[in-house]
Amino acid sequence: MQDRIPQNSARIGLLALTFLAITLTFGRTLILTKPTAPSINNRAIELPNTIALSGWQTIDSQRITIPNLKDQDAIPNRRYRYLKDGTPIEVTVYNFASSNGDVKPTLQSLTDYLKSKAQLELDIRHKSQVGYYGVFVEQQQAHLSSCINGRGESTFTHLQFQRNRNLDVFSERPFLWLAGLSELRDTRCLLVHFQTPIQNKSPEQAYQLLEQAWTEWYQWWQPRLQSF
Repeated sequence: MQDRIPQNSARIGLLALTFLAITLTFGRTLILTKPTAPSINNRAIELPNTIALSGWQTIDSQRITIPNLKDQDAIPNRRYRYLKDGTPIEVTVYNFASSNGDVKPTLQSLTDYLKSKAQLELDIRHKSQVGYYGVFVEQQQAHLSSCINGRGESTFTHLQFQRNRNLDVFSERPFLWLAGLSELRDTRCLLVHFQTPIQNKSPEQAYQLLEQAWTEWYQWWQPRLQSF
């Protein structure tokens, strides 16, 4: 009777080691096997021809190209134009499948903005339940820029973007990553840039106008970005 106890303990230990070895082998296979399906991170985000803004008349939209763009992860971009009571708004969307989320240097590399010393100082602001955005004045225009993420609030800096990527770990992405169907973190970014002429308005009045449109834009895009 006493001899059976050590034998049973040895058998249980051997089964546990076997189970552990099988589990580790299976996990390693999932991680190292290349996926046969497209990675979620690499799925193109389709930019529709029109996106309605409440109270604004849609004028037109067109696809744009960025000359000498080095980032090969950039997906075709689009510019939208709206009009309300004689005031125009232009919205440009730079659509990145992979980004570090740092809006200012990205905008500097894509446009002529934020390079002039004559501009008003860039101001990074936060709106509750929407997120971070940057505003500045240049070329007689008020500007607002932000990065819309798949999870978390909108961001403007690399650090804000990276904090949001920690939320990806608490989503379905780790399971898809184990199956080889996704990157662990979602590094996509819709860099949206709003601008409107200052005209007879103060910069702060122009910012408020842009913020209202940006808030609606964020609320339209953020749940759609999560669904990819």
